[in-house]
This record gives sequence, structure tokens and C-alpha cells, in this order.
Amino acid sequence: MDTQNDAHSLLFLSAAQRGIWFAQQFGSPDSIFNLAESIEIHGAVDPALFAAALRRAVAEADTVRTRFIETHEGPRQLIRPSIEIGIPFIDVSAEADPRAAAERWMMAELAGPVALSAGPLWASALFKAAPDRFFWYHRSHHIVMDGFTGGLFARRVAGLYSAFAENRAPDASPFEPLDLLLEEEAAYRSSDRFTRDRSYWINAFADRPEPLSLARQPSPNVGGLFRRTAHLAAGTVSALRAAAQGLGASLPQMLIAATAAYLYRATSVEDLVIGMPVTARMNERLRRVPGMTANAVPLRLAMRPEMSFRELVAQAGKQIRRALRHQCYRYEDLRRDLNLLAGNQQLFSTVINIEPFDYDLRFAGHPVTLHNLSNGTADDLAIFVYDRGDGRGLRIDFDANPAIYSPDELIGHQRRLLRLLDAAGAAPDCPIGRLQTLDESERRQLLVGWNETARAVPEATLPALIEAQAARAPDSAAIIAEADTLTYAALNSEANRLAHRLIAQGAGPDTIVALAVPRSADMVVALVAILKTGAAYLPIDPDYPAERIAFTLEDARPTLIVTTAALTPRLPDGAPRLVLDAAETIAALRHGRADDPRQSERRRPLSPVDPAYVIYTSGSTGRPKGVVVAHAAIANRLLWMQATYQLATEDRVLQKTPTGFDV
Repeated sequence: MDTQNDAHSLLFLSAAQRGIWFAQQFGSPDSIFNLAESIEIHGAVDPALFAAALRRAVAEADTVRTRFIETHEGPRQLIRPSIEIGIPFIDVSAEADPRAAAERWMMAELAGPVALSAGPLWASALFKAAPDRFFWYHRSHHIVMDGFTGGLFARRVAGLYSAFAENRAPDASPFEPLDLLLEEEAAYRSSDRFTRDRSYWINAFADRPEPLSLARQPSPNVGGLFRRTAHLAAGTVSALRAAAQGLGASLPQMLIAATAAYLYRATSVEDLVIGMPVTARMNERLRRVPGMTANAVPLRLAMRPEMSFRELVAQAGKQIRRALRHQCYRYEDLRRDLNLLAGNQQLFSTVINIEPFDYDLRFAGHPVTLHNLSNGTADDLAIFVYDRGDGRGLRIDFDANPAIYSPDELIGHQRRLLRLLDAAGAAPDCPIGRLQTLDESERRQLLVGWNETARAVPEATLPALIEAQAARAPDSAAIIAEADTLTYAALNSEANRLAHRLIAQGAGPDTIVALAVPRSADMVVALVAILKTGAAYLPIDPDYPAERIAFTLEDARPTLIVTTAALTPRLPDGAPRLVLDAAETIAALRHGRADDPRQSERRRPLSPVDPAYVIYTSGSTGRPKGVVVAHAAIANRLLWMQATYQLATEDRVLQKTPTGFDV
């Protein structure tokens, strides 16, 4: 290799390339940065002429011959004078499904790891599916090509092949050298326009709105390629174009507005920001340079349910026009300006990309059909709409992070977005809050199915359920607390002895008995005993601050406090106390009645509507508030849990939460 020539070809990275470089260095190792298409050629192709056209295009496009090196001053790109390229020709015409066979090879190739310093950063292959049907596979790392460049390069290959096949001299190369892109960028970054663009974006997003997501969980750093595709027929697209024209908008503007409306309907986020990829090529010279310049700009829309779709389209059009005027200011720079880089924060996580590139290619007169294979890994969700302008309708891809979206979720979002698009096109003056997104089965599930919660629940009190379990399984373990184990029979009899004593001291329905006992078997016995009296228990966590304990007791005014000798000094003066470990209490309980309290022995009969316990809230939004829970409610909860989990006597449930927290 000629060192002198290499030195002349050593270039800085553009801002767009630096973004890709750092994303690959610090991103998930399974992230895919490859862009790939399969171009289906409807006609016979001469493999030798095709290879000659590809080699000529590679010789003309600097970016294809680029490799990246690390220097002590940072990464640089080296344009090689020439490269040897392998162009596999693979005949799959004998396969049962030639296209599927070809695409299996393509997907395996594009999913492979690509080292920026070694490559290959660009690859091609030609597949024969039939004598008159070929597939050209074209793959590049995003650091050397963007979507615009892919179209530029494909058009040149088609033109060269046609010239060779027709035995005529090809047109002169339309490509400008890669260093022109860097010169244009340097000129822009030192211009007044750069300053104006920066000011526009900083002012528009100074408050750093939170990005929205359709995912149910945060996006982890996971790569991979996860896609669901839908197609809109040509007739449907014609109707949408007509509807857009009636709104004084373009079809891309209408599609972006519809996507925003759906995101709003799915998330209720009124300050809505979505990302819109742009070419960032502001003059004709840049549009002739193959390379990576693509940017993404944030679109910020103010959403309201009563806003008509017509109003939303107008707002979206206005924001799109503003964004396009300032599209050369890099999103990476904006994140740096807003101090978002340190925490890897974003302004948007959902992207809508309308690709209206001219792909009406001809290979010696043969038309083509484009099949996008990869736009790289999606951090969250990217929606790609391909409008090739060939009268064949639209293709809509949902590319998602496979760690946070399931196939069913992605299909559902796609289906509902298309339904909203149809509804908006048919009734543009309808408020976006009323545009139809659900089909009949989804609507019924939402309005009826998920609300069919009625269940037959026995009218029972909590002590009655405990007593029934003690009768069913008297010798089964009811409580295991460190070294102590109580069977259901023992729990029931000990709770009965304490319950009779509490009843004698005034506990019963319409009263509250506070329970300030450390976590132990005795605590559970006392809790069950209070329930058996008909009183509502009030848990007092001994670890709570003295001020909260005093407030709770003052506010609830319990009839009685059940506690221990060690905790008595921590309790404020007030209600009478029953000290469990006092000698007189122990003696009285030893000789107390062990039978279940009868209704006639309570202050009045206990009913399922009577309170079972009182729990105080944390007070994080003000003063703590006492919440009363009836026997019917907790019985409902426990019977549901048993029906759902089918717990048997050998099962164990860990009671890990504080007594003052309602589980």
C-alpha cells in the first residue's frame, strides 16, 4: 500500500460518522449497524456485466472504499485508491422458495459483526431465482452510507449496468468526492446558519421534555433486529393522498400526524416528541456525495383530545417545515447542549421515517421491486414507511427493540395505527380523541371483558374462615416464626383465650384495638384474637418514629392497646393496655377459655360489613389517613388468592412486609 497516497486520503470523521462510531464503541455488542436491501430485478441479468457495473460504481464512490483507523488524535477514515471486492453469484432457482432461500443468506450476512477497522463495511451479492428473476443484495455499515446514499448508489449501478448491457458508454460519474462532504460541514459549523440553528433547537427544547414509549418497561441496551411489516394497497394509498391534498398537506405530513395521534391515544402524553430522520443535505453538491450525513430531528406537538385531525395535520406540517429549515444541526450536538449525554437521556425514543426515495430503477429496461432488509437496531421503536412512487402502495415496517416488545404487541400497535389512519382519512374533522383505533373484539375486551370481575363470594368474616381452617387441618403448621411453630389448632385456641379476655375489657364490633407487638408468633396470635372479638385491629409498628405512633393513636382513639412490657414506655399515655408478657396476663390466659367466642358473647353480632382493620397511609401527600377495610373485602382477597394459587398445607407464604403495610 502506498503510504504517501494513504496520508493524502486520511480524513476526519464527519459529525454524523462520529455519532455512529461512538454508538458502536459503547453500544450493545449485538447491535446491528448494517443497512441492507434486496433489489428484486424482474428480468434476466448478466452476472459478468453486473459485476463490472458494481466494480465501476465502487471505484467512483469514495465512501465504499473507506476503512477506519484509530490514531492518537482519535478515529480517522482512510480512502483506499482501490479495493478488491468479492461479488458472490448464488443460484437459488432450484430451491422450493428461491426468495426465502436468498433472504436467509442475506439475513445471516447482515447480522454478522462488523469491525470498523477491518470491515467489510460494504458487501453485495447477486442471486438467481429464475431465468427472469434476480435479487441484488446490497449491504453497508451505517457509518459509510445512509438511506439517501443507498438510493444514489443503486441508481448509479443500474445506469452503469444498462449502459454495459446496451453496449454504450455510460454517463460520467455523478459522484462528488467524500472530502467535499467534510468541507461543507466545516463551512456550515463556522457559519451564522449554524448559530441560528443551534439557538432554534436549544430554545425549543430547553425544558427537556421526557420521551414517550409504547413499551411497558424501560429500554435496555439490547441489540438485534425485530420487525413486523404491513402493506397498504395502491387504492388505499390513492385515497390517503386525496385526503392529504384536501387537508392542504402532503402524504408524509398526514402519515406523521396519524402516527402522533396514535401515540397520543396509546400514552395520553400531551407534550409529545417524536423523532424524524432527515437527509441533512441542504444543497445540490451534497446530494451528489455518497456518504453518511443523515440526522434525526425532534418534532414537538401539543396534543389535546378535542383537537381535530385536520388541526393536528396543520400543526405537524408547521413543525416539520421548521425542523427541516434547521435539519443540519446534529441531534448529538443538541443532546450535548441540553446536558443529556451523561445519563444517556433522549428527547425521543419513537421514530417515524417516511422514505420517498426515487427507486424506479431499470436494469437494461427491467423494472425492480425494493425489499428493505435492515435499518439497523432500534433503541425503542422505529416506524418506516416506504413510498417508492411506483404505484404499488406503501410498505410500513415496525422495527422494535426485541427486549421490550413482543410480536403480539407490535402487531397490535401496527394494526391499530392503520385503523386510525383510515378513520382520520375518512373523517379529518373528527377529534383525535374519538378516532377509532380498536376493532370490535378489542373494544369488547376493553369495555366488557376486563370489567367482568363479579364473582360469587361467601358472606364470611375473617375469624370464621380461620376457625374453619383450624377445623379442617388442626395439626398443620399455621405460623413458623424463627424457632416457634404453631399449628392451626394451637393458634386458634391461644387466640381464643386472648379474645375472651379482650372482650371482657370492652373489645368488640364498633371498637378499635391497637396492636403494638414485635414481629413474632405472639403478634399473629394477638392479631387473630382481636379479629375474633369483632374489633378492628390497628397495627402500630414499633420501629415507627414516636411522633407517628402518637399521631396514629390520637387520631384512631383505640379502646385498648395490646403490647409488651418492653414497648410500653414507647407508647404515649391514653387508652388502657393489655401487656401480653405481664405475669398476671400470662396467668389469666393459661386458665382462660379456649373455645371460639360466640356471637352472643360479643358486644353485638359480627357482620362481614364490619371493619376488620385500620391501616394508616404513609402521609407522603399530607397527614397520614386511616383506611378502614371490612371483613368482606379481606375475605374476598384471601378467597381469590386461594382459588388462584391453590395453596396446600405444605405451602409457605413469607410475611416480609411491616405489620403497618396492607398486603
